Amino acid sequence: MNYGIFRHGFFKTFLTRGFLRSIFKPLIYTKSENIHGDFVEVVNDFVLKIEREIKPKNAMAVMFWLTIVPKLFFEMIFVENERGEVYLDVLNNATENKGRECAFITQAFILWNLQQILQNKKEYRDEMGFSIEDLEEITKIILGQENKIIHYLNYYREKFDLKKLEVDPRDWSIIYVWDICDTLITDKKVLKETMQEWNDDMLKKMEFISFTTHFIIEQKETASKLSKKS
Repeated sequence: MNYGIFRHGFFKTFLTRGFLRSIFKPLIYTKSENIHGDFVEVVNDFVLKIEREIKPKNAMAVMFWLTIVPKLFFEMIFVENERGEVYLDVLNNATENKGRECAFITQAFILWNLQQILQNKKEYRDEMGFSIEDLEEITKIILGQENKIIHYLNYYREKFDLKKLEVDPRDWSIIYVWDICDTLITDKKVLKETMQEWNDDMLKKMEFISFTTHFIIEQKETASKLSKKS
């Protein structure tokens, strides 16, 4: 399934990539495509720097968790697919063009979920060949010591602290959605109009929680297959 900017034909894709992108991207992209494009640039930069500068053991699994999983998770929730469908139409109503910030928040949220797996399943940590601390170090090499991914990861660690249990683990993904919405829509009236129907529908939110759980499980299994190919 192709999402957002990846639905474009050859000509539009050519004009919004490489050295031409600074000229044509603002002219050709819609508001939602600009946000999606900035998000994708973040994860693309990660892939290039991991390949060129770091070359970690089990690089495919590292790139998978730091780039592919966050990108897919964000797209499946917020970005229009090739059938013209979108789960939550937030990007078109955005008042802020903060695609890069959305990428850092999403990478941190995925790392938080991965942290639970790595800390609770030693056999999986051994299979992956890295710890959550190793992935943190990679982000620091790429973005510097004080970077947004670590900032948001620490935010989720504090907010979702399992010892405090101030937030039910089933609500983690709901909090993530609101973090993205609050980042993109600062006008409270627009935010309410955009999210009220979804927020008031308990069944939809329960289905979303189930979707997130199955999504993480599927990515865990995919990463396991990738690590065996490395």
